[in-house]
Amino acid sequence: MLGLEAFTTAATRLLLGADSPALRDGRAFGVQGIAGTGSLRIAADFLATVVPNLTKVAYISRPGWDNHRLLFTRAGFTEIREYRYWHAAECALDIAGMLEDLGGAPERSAVIFHACAHNPTVSSVASAFSTSCSPEATER
Repeated sequence: MLGLEAFTTAATRLLLGADSPALRDGRAFGVQGIAGTGSLRIAADFLATVVPNLTKVAYISRPGWDNHRLLFTRAGFTEIREYRYWHAAECALDIAGMLEDLGGAPERSAVIFHACAHNPTVSSVASAFSTSCSPEATER
């Protein structure tokens, strides 16, 4: 069971865009999970068992949740690294630190990324990335 088909189809279309080549070619689909942790477990298992040539290195945000480390370890990732997300002294996203940490990631690593409402900081990174990240910085 992959979830409510109407929901997963709409969510996938929203994420990838209605004109996505992956949707058109039947290479993308959505899966509905129970809350964030359940969904993250599905993603970790999928990445570890289905994606070819994955490095088994996963990156989690700092600060973050210890269960993220556990979920990816249990899925078979052998190395869990952290990337900077929050600059506590400035009460702001640490975009420079994040890009520095992820810029050195081995190719085909998994990155657990909260695009909005990051837990526990409740910050949103989408607008910051749209104004501060060049294509070169996000290529890995």
